[in-house]
Amino acid sequence: MLKNYVAGQPFPLLDPNDPEVARKVIWNFSFRPGFTDDFDLRDVETDSYVVGQTSSEPVDRIRIGHLAFYSNMGRTEVNPLPTDPDFLVSNGIRYRFAAYPFLEPTEMRGYGIVRLRYWSTNLPDNVWDYSGYGRHKHRLKDTILSDAAARQTRHTYGSTIDPDSWFGFGAKTGYYDYKFLGLRPMLACLNAANVPAKPCPFDGGRTICPENWEMRNLYVIDATPKPMTWLQRLGSDPPVISRRVLYIDSETWNITASDQYNPAGELWKTLALFYAYRDRPIADAKVAIFPFRRSFQTAMVDEDLQDGYSTVAYTPSPRGPDRESWYINMGAVTREFFNPDRMANNSH
Repeated sequence: MLKNYVAGQPFPLLDPNDPEVARKVIWNFSFRPGFTDDFDLRDVETDSYVVGQTSSEPVDRIRIGHLAFYSNMGRTEVNPLPTDPDFLVSNGIRYRFAAYPFLEPTEMRGYGIVRLRYWSTNLPDNVWDYSGYGRHKHRLKDTILSDAAARQTRHTYGSTIDPDSWFGFGAKTGYYDYKFLGLRPMLACLNAANVPAKPCPFDGGRTICPENWEMRNLYVIDATPKPMTWLQRLGSDPPVISRRVLYIDSETWNITASDQYNPAGELWKTLALFYAYRDRPIADAKVAIFPFRRSFQTAMVDEDLQDGYSTVAYTPSPRGPDRESWYINMGAVTREFFNPDRMANNSH
């Protein structure tokens, strides 16, 4: 558990020889400076492809109206600073996250999910989803988001992405053990030329290209779920992603790539993440103009190396009506947006 944290980067000075360096790198990622207070990301799209398909059109497309985030801790730009008093009266909610309403495909229209992350390691996330088709709100175990959700969406819609892989790594920090594998110079995309990202024409849209790549110093961290005896207390099955190797940029603290392994210890999937570094998402932005340049994700590619499935997440969608899309630390969402009842009402 991180102690005495107020705001900013938890560990500004790191020593690779420190036995706790892996955990400190993860905390720096967890409180990375890209968005400290809130964001409302509009018009998100994921396109899924199967092995051997000849068409450049995805086999399935999912579009989401809003991906949103609101932090109670470490706030630096939007009042209340640096801690929302709600932290003390909400049993220690660290942040809220929501994805709703789903706009495509038709059978998922109105779907949504809300996730509340608690500061305490002993308190699992509170998670609700809402089905627009059945108009029912459900309470979920947070551990289902690690990979079971990906299995279900793949069977139904072809998507390979699990919610705990959004933005590289979204699982609760205390659910994993970490090992430092090194600080390595590697290629990454931290200054993307294109917002929205452009699908690669040379592989039928299965990846992102062309883009700006550069050599970066990346922390390489091995993340493995804690022993099953610990997870059993949460009523969870063993995760099908048995190990994640995270490549974390030493300046922006973004995850630039991740290798994911199956229970047999075999490399299963790999992620590549793309980021822009700007003071506005697009040159002619009228609203989403930041007081300084900041880093935000433009796309993520999730490639299954065993069966050929591939999913590209566009943040934002190339086809969305809101071209600015990224509203970061602007007070664009309040805590009320993350109320499960509001999600149900707004998803009708």
